[in-house]
Amino acid sequence: MNYFHYSIRIYIYQVKFATELLANFLELGYTCAMITYKLTRKRNMKNIRLRVSGGEILVSAPMRVPIAEIDKFVQSKADWIRNRLAEQAAPKPKPKIYDDNECLELFGKIAENVYPLIKNRLPKQPAMYVKDYKSRWGVCYWQRGYIILNKRLFDKPTAAIEYVILHEYVHFLVPNHGEKFHKIMAELMPDYKARRKLLRFT
Repeated sequence: MNYFHYSIRIYIYQVKFATELLANFLELGYTCAMITYKLTRKRNMKNIRLRVSGGEILVSAPMRVPIAEIDKFVQSKADWIRNRLAEQAAPKPKPKIYDDNECLELFGKIAENVYPLIKNRLPKQPAMYVKDYKSRWGVCYWQRGYIILNKRLFDKPTAAIEYVILHEYVHFLVPNHGEKFHKIMAELMPDYKARRKLLRFT
């Protein structure tokens, strides 16, 4: 029966590292004298592959590759393995929770300073709401008369928040980002491009 030729077999091999490499792993809390990796033999593979997942070192290799060659490959990736293990062992920071009322209070005060810039073109100040967006700082619902600001702006400089608010206000005049939009932004807030950069670098 040629079962082993057509199935994936899992092996566990112990890799003896040099003293210098062992010191690196000991820094991560490893106290054993050997490092182990899990090897998966695959018939149709061409190259050795290595990944670290859940604190385990996982290697896939073609059936024909000798264990000594695989051991050498794993040892050559010692620094990379160390870094991946450290990243996975590090505690994941908890996402910050922004209070809606605190955000609205802060953004509302800032909006009172921004609105006069556009009041003569936008007679009614738009309503404001907040939301936790992942990829945008604000949204303008010009047909409904309100804007939504990203709660994560709470940690940004006032100048950056002012820029976002004015940006959304201008969308009541120009619903796109065409030439006219940027012309109005430059007229009302000449340094708007510099303020926009604060969103990326602060």
